[in-house]
This record gives sequence, structure tokens and C-alpha cells, in this order.
Amino acid sequence: MTQNKFGTAIITLKDILSYKFLIPTYQRPYVWDDEQIKSLLDDFHLSFTSNANENYYIGTIITKEESTSNQIELVDGQQRFTTLWLIAYCFKKLNVSTRLTEFLKVGDQMKLSFEIRNEVENYLYYLLNNSSEHIENVYPDVNRQEFVKHIAKAVSTIESYLRLIDEQAGFGDFIFENVHLVKNNTPDNVDLNKIFTTINSSGIQLEQTDIIKSKLLNHLGDEKVLYSKLWEVCENMFSYFEKNVRDSFGGELTKKLDLTSWVAFRRDIFYAHAENREEQAQGLTISDIINNTSIALTTTEETDQKDNLKSDEIYCRSLISFPQLLIHTYRIHLAKESKADFEGTFHANRIIEIFDPLINSNKEEIKRFLELLWDVRQVFDLYIIKWVVDLSTKQESLELVNFNKNSNDYYSKTNYAVDDFHQLQSMLYFTGDYLRQYWLTPYLHFLLENKTQYDKAKALLRLEEIDNELSLTKDKNKNTSFSQLSQDIDYHVDYELYLYQSHGVRFQHYWFQKLEYILWKNWKDREDEKFKRYRISSKNSVEHLNPQTPKPGAMKLKEELLNAFGNLVLLSVTQNSEYSNKYIHVKQAEFNSKNNYDTLKSKLFFDELDDNGDFENLISIHGKQMIENIKKHYNDVRNKKSKNLINSDML
Repeated sequence: MTQNKFGTAIITLKDILSYKFLIPTYQRPYVWDDEQIKSLLDDFHLSFTSNANENYYIGTIITKEESTSNQIELVDGQQRFTTLWLIAYCFKKLNVSTRLTEFLKVGDQMKLSFEIRNEVENYLYYLLNNSSEHIENVYPDVNRQEFVKHIAKAVSTIESYLRLIDEQAGFGDFIFENVHLVKNNTPDNVDLNKIFTTINSSGIQLEQTDIIKSKLLNHLGDEKVLYSKLWEVCENMFSYFEKNVRDSFGGELTKKLDLTSWVAFRRDIFYAHAENREEQAQGLTISDIINNTSIALTTTEETDQKDNLKSDEIYCRSLISFPQLLIHTYRIHLAKESKADFEGTFHANRIIEIFDPLINSNKEEIKRFLELLWDVRQVFDLYIIKWVVDLSTKQESLELVNFNKNSNDYYSKTNYAVDDFHQLQSMLYFTGDYLRQYWLTPYLHFLLENKTQYDKAKALLRLEEIDNELSLTKDKNKNTSFSQLSQDIDYHVDYELYLYQSHGVRFQHYWFQKLEYILWKNWKDREDEKFKRYRISSKNSVEHLNPQTPKPGAMKLKEELLNAFGNLVLLSVTQNSEYSNKYIHVKQAEFNSKNNYDTLKSKLFFDELDDNGDFENLISIHGKQMIENIKKHYNDVRNKKSKNLINSDML
């Protein structure tokens, strides 16, 4: 009987040093993008800095082991496991002394092997055994190779992230010793392909949020159905609030409401529609549907026709998950209740623990929280960017969406033109912690406080204030973002001193992205077609404009100028590989030949570049101008805030 059972063990990377891992044929290629990788690293680093002795659980892998071999077949978990190997490799590449690099090999053999896709295994072998220059010569067009390009991008993303970490060796040891996986080993004589297919096509799993929902609703007695419907409206983050209201409460109610702006949750209005929808849902048994398909069809199709559903559906993906939205809402709730922020880290995995005080509170407080959740989800959809899919190209882009309701009571959705809000939120998203996005707590609070009298200029100023305060405090972002709900934040960081220092590739990426927002906001030629197409996007690779290796015969720059802010730009991995170590005038020509701007900072730099070769003066002047732009932005925001405070005191 024991042969038919899974064997389960909790392991660390150091526990599996003697094993090699085989990626089988049925596994898809490595596809993790920089958002997924950075989210994982952010989680690791937050755990490391919060309590380096605490264990971090990364999830589950499913394996198949042979008792006579030290090779383990990885049935499920390849994306995460390959990322761990790439993280270990980047520590080795950066010459960090950490035991994590022991994870790369078993003896003289590479720890990972692939049943197919030899090009992937060969590329990993080259990474492990050759210099960066040699790899570039062997793989000059790596970003065009389907199975390898994501790995190359992952290496660049991880390397850039690690360069910004102060305690690199300790961080590596933490990953090696404290990151835990649950290893489920399959029984003998099972169809591994079938197991893999079943795992990846199984139904919806019970989430922690479902447990919280159940515990909260248990307090609400005969109002349970009403607030359950409210929860349903808020939890689907892959659809819009308007559609969620229609799905949960019915089309007749949405005809009576104007969801293009904030709508209060009226228990008396919503209660009847919630009960009606519940009765409809309970009107059919499973056997009814099985025995009479036409009944089921009538319930769905004809109801839709009666509701006159002609909305132009836009597929979307929110910046954050529903558990993260719940935590942001709970923090706002705590502030409104004059309570302190919750203890410990902001992490969706802790959500039941975080919500325990609310679960054990009284009925009225729970209702206040749930109605606040309704409000938060509304303003989130109205004023926060989302990933929106272009159905013609299947490409995602960050958009602010405009909602309109016509005389036939249906909603159309169109993307707003890119503006200051769009670019600033994009900058905050790409430079922030992907799994927390701390700026959302104070900004959503501001939007709620002004939900009936939204002023676009004031909203932008508040978001700029939040950004500036988070960037210049030495306190943890969690503490600062909660303090921003009720008080001003004192600035502590001397950003000018930092920006005038020569950090090279260790420059914080935030300052490049913030500069892009400032330049975009103040760009003079707004009819420039390349400018119109420009969007702040994910970038993780610091590039030297004047290369680190000069052209033969050319004078080498002084180290402090080579690594100064004026000689650096933040690019995507693909953009960086295009320029590589090319001579500066070659980069200029390639930049000008493109139909878009890689960065606005690059545009200003190359516009000033001439043939006289006085690079040192150019770098110094350009760097000073860019830092002055940043300084002016901080001063302008501070002055506008002071002016608004004076005006409000005079009222």
C-alpha cells in the first residue's frame, strides 16, 4: 500500500545538494518574466531583512525518484526551481562568497539537465563555465532564440537586483538555508505525464481569502447573502467593477446605477437584488441541469439578452491580487478605526493571521470593513492603472480605462490617452515591491476621502507627495505608508548627495525611472511622434552611455565619471544587449534610427553629443541637469503642498 502513496518532505536547497534534477519532456520551456522573478526576490529579501533566522516557504515541487540513482525527475515546479538555480548562478557571477553557489553542480556535473531542449542545457553550461564576453560571442543573438531568451533575461534581472543588495553573502546563505520547499515524491508505477496534466488543469483551489470570507460572514446572520454578494463583486480582479456588480446583483440593478463614478453601498437597494439572485441560483439542482440542458441555457443566455448586455468587454489584469487588495483595505480600515497597523510583514501568505483581529471583532465592525471594501474596489477600478489586453495583438499594456454609460444602459470602456497619472503610476509599479505596492494604501485612502468630489490636479499632487515621501524616508515603506494616512512624513535621505556619487551599475533603479516621469511631465515638444509613443516600462539593466571599454586609441574616462549618473541610463535587458559595449557614437546612431525612445534621458544626452570628444564635460553637465530636474520636482511638489495648506487654512 505504501507504494501507492506520495512521500512528502520539507526540504531546503542544502538538503538536496547531492541530487541532480531532470526536466522531463512534458514540461514547458522556462517563461518567467521580470515581474515574477522580482516578486520572488522581493519576498526572499523582505524575509531576510525582517528576520534572517525565520524560514520562508516557497511552495511545492513534485518529483519522481529512483532508489538506485541520484537523479530526480521534476514532475512539477520547473519554473520556480530553474529560477533558484539562476539565482545561485548570479551569486557566482558576482563573485559573492555564499554556500548557495554549491547548488549549481553535483560534483563536476550541472545540477539541471533537460530531457529535450539541448540548447537550453548547453546555454546553462556556457553560463556556468565561461566569461560574459565569451558567452556574448557564442550567443550574440540570444534574445532571438525562443527557448533561451527568457533565461538570458532572467539572468540580467537577477544580477541587476543582487547588485543593489548590501548584504549579498548573508542573503545568499539565507536562500540556501532558510528557503523551504515541500517535496512530494510520486509513487512507483504512475503515469507522470497524466499527473502533470491533472495538476495543471485541475479546478479552482480553496484560497485563504475563502476562509476569511466564511469566518467574517458567519457573524452577519440574515445579512450573510447580501455581504457575500458584495464580496463576490470585489474579489474578481480580472474583470471590472461594473461587470462584477451586474454578475452578482443582476442587470436590472446596474440599469438603475451610474457606475462611471462612485456609488454608495445601499443595503436597502442591494438587499432585494441579492436575495433575488440567490433564489435564482438555488432554483436549479445539478440533476435539473443534467436532465434538461435547455433550462441551463435559458438561465444564462436569455437573462443576458434581457439585460441588454452590449458592453465592450476589455480583458484586464489588476496590479495586485485580491488578497493584496484586502490587506490595503484592512490598513485603511484600521486607520479609520483609530487603530495601529497590523504587526509583522505585509504578505498575502499571512492574510488569515493579519485578519484574525477583524474575524474576532463584532458584527458592526465587520460590516464597516466590507462596505469599505466596496468603496476601495470602486475607486481602484476608476483611478488605478490595469494591465489591459489588446485583443487584436494579444499584447498587454498598462492603461487607465474610461467608463461611459449610454442611453441604453450599457457601459463602454475606452483607454484614456497616456497622461501624468498613467506614467507616475507606471513608475511606482515598476520600481516598487510587486507583491505589496505600498503606495496604494495612502493613495486609495486619499481617493476615498475625495470620492464624491474628485479633483484630478489634487489627486496627482497627492500621488507625487506619496512618492516623494516614500523615496526619502529611512523608515520601512510599510511603516511610512501607514503613517501617510494621517500625518506628514519628515524627509531624511539626502538624495542630492546620493545622485552626485558614482555608483555605476549599483545605482538604485528608482532614480532613473523617477527622472523619466519628471522629464515626460515637463517635455517641451509634446507633438514629437516618438514622444507620443513613449511609455514608462519595466527596465532592470543599468547601461553605460560611454562604454566601460573605450574604443581603441580613445582616452579612458575617469572612474568617477564613467560610473556617474550622467553617464548611465536604465534599459530593458533587450535594449541593453542591443547596445552592448559599442562605441558611443554608434549607440547614438542606433538610438536615433529607432521609431521610439528607449529613454528620455538618452534622448537628451545624445542630442548634446557632438564629434569633439569632450565626453567628460558632457557627462558632468548632463548629470547636473538631470539632478537639477529631480531637485526642482521635489521643491515644486513641496511648494504646491504648502500653498494648498495655506489656502485650506484660510477657508
